[in-house]
Amino acid sequence: MATTRLMTTVLPHSVSAGAAYHLSLFFTHRLVPDAVAGGAEAAGTLADFPAIVDWPGSLSRANVALRINNSPNPVACTLQTAAINPAAWAAAFPSTTLVTGFPRSTLASSAPWRSFPASAMPDHGLDAHYSSVFSSPVTPPAVGESRLATAVLEYFGTIDGAGPLVDEFVKHRRNPDGHRRNIERAGRERAEATRDGCDCSDGEPLFPQQDSLLGKLLDRPAGQPPMFETFDRAVTAHLDGLLHPAAPDGPAGPNVARRADSPVQKMLLDSHAAAEYYRRPEQPAPLPLAPGEKRPRPDKQQVEFHALAAAAGNTPALARSLGFVVDVKLEDPSLLAGATSISCEVTIPGVQTLLSPLTECTTIGEAFMATTGADTRWESGFLTVGLPEYRVLDLDPDAAGLKLEQHLRGVARAQAAEFNGDGGNFAPATLRSNGFAIANTRRVTNVRGTVGAAEARRTDVLATDPGATPQRFGFGELVRGLQVQVWDDHTRRWHSLHERRVTVDVNGTVVLSAVPDTGMLQGAAPSRVPGAAANPYYLHEVVAGWDGWSLSAARPGLNIVHDSGQGADPGSEVITDGVEDRPGTFRVQSSAAPGTLPALRYGRRYAFRILGVDLAGNVVAHSTETTDPAVIDAATVAAADAHLKKLRQETENRDSTGLLMAQRPATAPGQSPRGLVGRVHDAMARIERTAATLKVRPHLGTRPPTSRHCSHFRAAPTRSPHRDRSCAGTPSLNRPWCRAADSPSPNR
Repeated sequence: MATTRLMTTVLPHSVSAGAAYHLSLFFTHRLVPDAVAGGAEAAGTLADFPAIVDWPGSLSRANVALRINNSPNPVACTLQTAAINPAAWAAAFPSTTLVTGFPRSTLASSAPWRSFPASAMPDHGLDAHYSSVFSSPVTPPAVGESRLATAVLEYFGTIDGAGPLVDEFVKHRRNPDGHRRNIERAGRERAEATRDGCDCSDGEPLFPQQDSLLGKLLDRPAGQPPMFETFDRAVTAHLDGLLHPAAPDGPAGPNVARRADSPVQKMLLDSHAAAEYYRRPEQPAPLPLAPGEKRPRPDKQQVEFHALAAAAGNTPALARSLGFVVDVKLEDPSLLAGATSISCEVTIPGVQTLLSPLTECTTIGEAFMATTGADTRWESGFLTVGLPEYRVLDLDPDAAGLKLEQHLRGVARAQAAEFNGDGGNFAPATLRSNGFAIANTRRVTNVRGTVGAAEARRTDVLATDPGATPQRFGFGELVRGLQVQVWDDHTRRWHSLHERRVTVDVNGTVVLSAVPDTGMLQGAAPSRVPGAAANPYYLHEVVAGWDGWSLSAARPGLNIVHDSGQGADPGSEVITDGVEDRPGTFRVQSSAAPGTLPALRYGRRYAFRILGVDLAGNVVAHSTETTDPAVIDAATVAAADAHLKKLRQETENRDSTGLLMAQRPATAPGQSPRGLVGRVHDAMARIERTAATLKVRPHLGTRPPTSRHCSHFRAAPTRSPHRDRSCAGTPSLNRPWCRAADSPSPNR
């Protein structure tokens, strides 16, 4: 017999008597067909589950028991079912919809996780540029005069297997004429040996080859790889050994570094990690295509109920229209004032009721929200992006890392080409800035912990099971996605980057038409090459980014979609103003809500805050207006200054161990020789002493230029209702959920 199970999760929202609703209910359906229940790998259809075929009708007959603080007496409430569209449900979930067992995804516990320090890439890119400038302020530096090239080659010389090539450079630099003569002599000896051992009956003279240093390094001796190839392999093995060290009881990692913590090693290692993140050696190379052959499309998967229900939750307005989310209004919202936990059981004839989780909650002012407990990632509904583990980036970390890796790894070939007399220089590639990004240096650790806790959690316990204990959910367990808000010094208010208008159709039926909706950034999803269990998971450090447009709606313009039969050339890619037609799935078209987006412009100041979006698409309500400076008390300002001082100190500590400090000359200004050379040296030394201040620190661009009012202005303050948490009138820069930033420099 097919089994229908239902779990109800309560999502707090508001305690205001005038609120449109006070909480939301999120329904999780677990449909188990007969064959799957018996252990066979088979499936059924939605027709086997009568209560779900007409889900809107089943909800209208449901018995709702909402309990506060685990009280045996439910409180009076009303389900706002008017938003449910029965026709939309019938169109999206006909009785023929495929149903398989409830999905249970489990990550391979033995597989490693990979990331790369994206948060460090802008600093590395700037260090490479400043090092180039200080090596040759007017023209692009040659390899021989580049401080960065010299430092990298010195480090490569400490690597087993890479030293011989670097030794050739050292010999050539010390005695270029003598080294050239030695190469030519070796070439003549090889030519003579070839002449003596061959039949030169053609009468043509065999002239000895005049080898260059570059030729020697590229030459392939009998039975041996070229010196360049040996060098590259040794460097890669060395960096891989540092990046993925063996376990203490396992085999030793290759080529342990003799200079373990140098700034050059860190730059090489971080850029190598960026390249490895995208190289993914476990990914098999695609087979070459024959002339005229097209690469086959993936097989179309049949639409399944649970997958389609999960997709509906990504659009909150759609989830409410289909009844996966139902808002609830209490007759007496004052009952929520002392609530510490809340739960709800929805009983429907023919449906087994799963034990509902307890949502741990609190009320602050008129805000009703889930508590965070010991989870420091969240505070008052905000992601704590003000903590040191978060960094605001104004340079593209991926482009900076990949370009830097190629720049550093190419130093040996650049040096050989320079010795060969070829033109060129060792100037780094340009840096690119498309906007801002927010990176979390602990993202892999946090996500692994969240996934592990979710997999260990049992949510399939029936409410009738004797002795069953409900799960307890805090704010972090209820988050489905993120909502980014931006404050700028032009409008002096907070703007959501997710306000939009959505039109949704499924199976030819329009479900929503230009309906207001607030989107979200989906939660972290690690990627992985399928196949072996040891294949690693990949997860980027960047949590969110902004390039001047909405994060939940496409930019205006045409789309490239696959012609699946709707056009004149099936199997090809076509340019259209629509989206690809995928029968049985939701086709969502979004456009940014007019007048909701701030402008990304050079010369303006911005601040960022990120709110957690719960399963119903709700966020904790906060004011979007700027706080009046007059209401900011001295203690709040002092807390903001202390927080900024801590962040600046951490930044200075990073800079003090960075590449520029390591390359700074020992001679201080005023101690140089007299004359023009001395004055030039003094000028360069003064520049280098202030080089750290040339780095734009987006998350630290908050100091007031003149007055306290400007401090308020530049700090992007916000009014918060949480007075008992010392947040009233708090400038956002001292809160752990806000970051301030200058606009990216146009000179990059």
